[in-house]
Amino acid sequence: MLYVRNSGYETRESGNAGPRDQAGASRLHVRWGGPDSCARTPALWAPVQTLDTALEDEVVVVDTNDSIKEAIWGELLSTYAAAIGARGMVTNGAVRDVAGIRDIGFPVFARTVTPRGPSGREETDRNVQVTVGGVSIDSGDVLIGDESGVVAIDRDAVKDVTSAAERVAQTEHEVDRFIDEGRSLERAFEDAGMG
Repeated sequence: MLYVRNSGYETRESGNAGPRDQAGASRLHVRWGGPDSCARTPALWAPVQTLDTALEDEVVVVDTNDSIKEAIWGELLSTYAAAIGARGMVTNGAVRDVAGIRDIGFPVFARTVTPRGPSGREETDRNVQVTVGGVSIDSGDVLIGDESGVVAIDRDAVKDVTSAAERVAQTEHEVDRFIDEGRSLERAFEDAGMG
């Protein structure tokens, strides 16, 4: 899980609590988070340039304009990202070297996987607003990711979303408790205030 300021909430609580939509992504690994550094380009050079300027605890977000013709991320970039203290990577493009990425333990969320390597050395826009999975992400936003996908939280809404996620988690725990007590699902939802 990725946690917002050690809140302990998963994407389900934060996604239900936040003002933004969730960005669906394939799971390659599950522990990451933090403010993000965004880039937009269809070429390999986007993540390379972004990593060269990324700060510790940042999540690298690369918008490929939904291009999945070639991987824009793999084991080498994950190795470097882990070494500089980046927390993870999110893209609407393709990645490769999944086994190596898992071995490193570096969290990556991508649209798909391909064996085809990256090409190109185009300059890229960095620290700009990008759209991944239909969700607009700005540099400095907070991302939460787990097996269910990725949630983007506007940096100015983190406190409110964290508070709302706490309420969602408490309500869901009540439903679990009511079910354990033998109540029907409908009754458990109603008694927890969800019906």
